[in-house]
Amino acid sequence: MFLSFRKPLLKARGMRFPALGVILFLSFFNATGFAQDQNFEDFGQFENPVGTPLNAEAEKLRIETNTAYQRGDFKKVIELANRLLASYPSDFPHFAYHMRASAQIELGRQARSSKQIREGVSDARTAIGLAGTKHPWLYIPYLYGLTSLSEVEKRHEHAEMAIKTIAPVLQREISDIFTAENKADLLYQRALAHTVKTDLKAATIDYTEAIRLNPKHLGSHLRRAEALAAQNRGKETQAAYDEAVKLFPETVVVINNRGNYRRLTGNLDGAVADFAKALELDPAFGVGFINRGWCLADQNKPQDAKANFDEALKHPLDPSLQFRAYNLRALANASLGDADAALADYDAAVKIAPKEATIYEERACAQFFKKDFAAAANDFAKALELNPKLGRLVPFQTLTLLRAGKTAEARTVLDTAAKTKSAPHPWLAKLEEFLADQIDAQDLLKAAAEMEPAQSKVARLCEARFFIGQKKLLAGEADAAAEQFREAIATNAFAMTAYRGARFELGDFAGTK
Repeated sequence: MFLSFRKPLLKARGMRFPALGVILFLSFFNATGFAQDQNFEDFGQFENPVGTPLNAEAEKLRIETNTAYQRGDFKKVIELANRLLASYPSDFPHFAYHMRASAQIELGRQARSSKQIREGVSDARTAIGLAGTKHPWLYIPYLYGLTSLSEVEKRHEHAEMAIKTIAPVLQREISDIFTAENKADLLYQRALAHTVKTDLKAATIDYTEAIRLNPKHLGSHLRRAEALAAQNRGKETQAAYDEAVKLFPETVVVINNRGNYRRLTGNLDGAVADFAKALELDPAFGVGFINRGWCLADQNKPQDAKANFDEALKHPLDPSLQFRAYNLRALANASLGDADAALADYDAAVKIAPKEATIYEERACAQFFKKDFAAAANDFAKALELNPKLGRLVPFQTLTLLRAGKTAEARTVLDTAAKTKSAPHPWLAKLEEFLADQIDAQDLLKAAAEMEPAQSKVARLCEARFFIGQKKLLAGEADAAAEQFREAIATNAFAMTAYRGARFELGDFAGTK
């Protein structure tokens, strides 16, 4: 998920950085990177490589091409670059090839099209051939294209080619035509190639050197912090984000990204403060509302979280962000006891991503809360059809079938799970054994308390109490079931489906507003 922060012409392009851990890390800055490069107004300082005077009409077209690139109209960039090459083939032609290369690579990345990225790489190579020794920034789309190709085709040799190609250029002495800023841009590009190869140590070294050469190199500050985080270098990561915020206190993406890191490390108050600052700087920053809402949900403030997701959906969001906002708002609505509103949000999310298995899983849980067990069973089956590896669904799918009175089908699900080649997580195995009457309630509670990792004990106890309560309901022991559900709620494992399910069973949402 990305939010566009497009910088002026010829800024270095970046790569999507791998998500940190299992959390969807909402960095949201897109493929366009942040490295500083040559601005358009400086082009006139360079002599035309083919020796002819610059044409005023061509200059206007170049400005128009730049404007189109700034607004992300890459098809228009290609059209204008083609006009420049057709009408003014001898007037600064490396600019036209450079811009067409950049646009083709951006479009190729969006479409995951190797063919279009390769066309961009070819144009970039032509631009380098025309004037690369004079203007090192011409290497940027070539390197970016190779790194993008490596990412799309999952072939490291393209990234390796980018690294080898730029090595001799980086050995040049700093001069009027190869400035410290130029070298920083190229180091940034090499770092991105290292990242694709998962050599984060080498990437960090290049980002650090780029910052030394150009202390205001925004892209390197952000990517270096991410690389450090991915290496579990916590103190250095926090220092890197703090330094970036100090240098760029009015830049939304910097503050947003520190907020994401703070959330990731459990500093929810600090994260909320960062997202509040980002929204103060840009009140239309839809992603900021999603991020702040997510933190508030983590703090068990579903009403406040829902208000933020409501606000996020009032602003323009790309489909993936809309999907995330609906999904998170559905969870907030479920936490507030409004299953109908949750289902409406899940329905909206399904329309956006009809092949995303997890959204059927989550909608099934909301249907379970409403006691529409037939609909829940259908959604669990759909989720497994889309992703047969979702073994975590087996306990809830089995329970749903039992509550629907389909004992034979529930037994089939458990038998099938027992015969799978890959063993389930030990805790899931215990839940399955409990549902199959192979262990009793005390055995389940003992397993929840003793199983590693210890930090998951509260979540396991919440689930254990919920499933024990469900079996009590099936046995007609309503009072005993209610006691188990109260025990589940008492764990305060409010992020768990079982916690929300226990509240629905009791109709008790006190303290969640």
